[in-house]
Amino acid sequence: MKLKSFRKIATVGAGNAFNALMGFVFLAVIAKSFDLITFGKYALLTTLLVSISKIIDFGTNSVFVSQINKEKEEDNISSFFSIKIILTLVSLVILSIALLLLKEFNWIIFLILCVGLFAYGINYTFFALFQKEEDYRSLVLLNILSSLPKGICALLIILNSFTPTLVSVLSIFSLSIMFSILLFMSLSPKYRNIRINFKLIPVLFNKSFPGGVSQTVYESWPTLSNTIAKVTGGLSNVGVFSLASKISRLFALLSFSIFTVLLPKNTDRKKNNLSYDFNETFIISSLVFLIATISIPFIHFGVNRFFGDKFSESLSIINILIFSNAFTSIHTFMENYFFVEQKTRYLFIISLSKLVIFSLLCVFFVPVYSLAGLAGSDLAASISAFLLTILFIKKVDSVGKI
Repeated sequence: MKLKSFRKIATVGAGNAFNALMGFVFLAVIAKSFDLITFGKYALLTTLLVSISKIIDFGTNSVFVSQINKEKEEDNISSFFSIKIILTLVSLVILSIALLLLKEFNWIIFLILCVGLFAYGINYTFFALFQKEEDYRSLVLLNILSSLPKGICALLIILNSFTPTLVSVLSIFSLSIMFSILLFMSLSPKYRNIRINFKLIPVLFNKSFPGGVSQTVYESWPTLSNTIAKVTGGLSNVGVFSLASKISRLFALLSFSIFTVLLPKNTDRKKNNLSYDFNETFIISSLVFLIATISIPFIHFGVNRFFGDKFSESLSIINILIFSNAFTSIHTFMENYFFVEQKTRYLFIISLSKLVIFSLLCVFFVPVYSLAGLAGSDLAASISAFLLTILFIKKVDSVGKI
């Protein structure tokens, strides 16, 4: 693996780490300030917002970044902006339906989450544009600007200058992402003149659909798990499970950092008729497992130190979820291979298989083992997706060499 790739991953990872740190501090003070049921409701609503916001991406970012044809660049840009508008409207409809089904709908919360969806739409769009240009400095700033308000709010709570309520912290969580718009002038001039072109929407949608389904399944995972926890044990179960899930999903930041750097890099390799770098993938995968193993005692200490005794039950499942998210992290950043090779239909198969396996296992194990059964089902599904990813990569690679 080239040192240059490591430096880029480290740069993007630094921005993601800062974002995670601010989010962790914010989460810690909220967890201490709220009772278990209120925190469970906060966790359910925020994971719902983040999950539905990913519909605004729906694989279009990766397809846009991996496009090679320079002759149709202007059409690609206009169609990219156009599909973002459509997906934002779709996400708003889905948000209202989801809140009604979860029996959590009220107009104040709905409006707050709508603002959050719009803010996430801006953030995701800017992210793809900076990634396309490999402008990692701006990507880091995008993360910093979006997370600073959470850190400031957490500090005010610690200093007893601000008393959090469910509505106020949901507002901060949603509005903090809106600061992404401050980087508008950092975009390349060709992106600042927004044009709409709905004619190419079907083409872009067809290309992004398999990856979009995969991404939606992945990003909806916390919401799905929290919903199962709520149905089987109420909002207090959501509070316990969501804390363990949020902490263990720090590996998602690692995979996201790697994917961000490797997708444009491997697209360039494909454009220059160079082979995919599998050694790079093997080294990164080994590092992820090493980090997962080393991190366990530190995470246990952090939960006891920062979140208090009311979340002690989270410790019984956090080890399982750490390794589950390590497997998920690896197969997620390996997905850039399918985008580069334009074989995204395999992502559709992998994600649906993972979802089916998880659902079936939950039916059998959650009624018996409660949250431990939920975490175990999560781990088994992640391992299955990891193995399927390796299987399909070998299949595509062997066909390409014939």
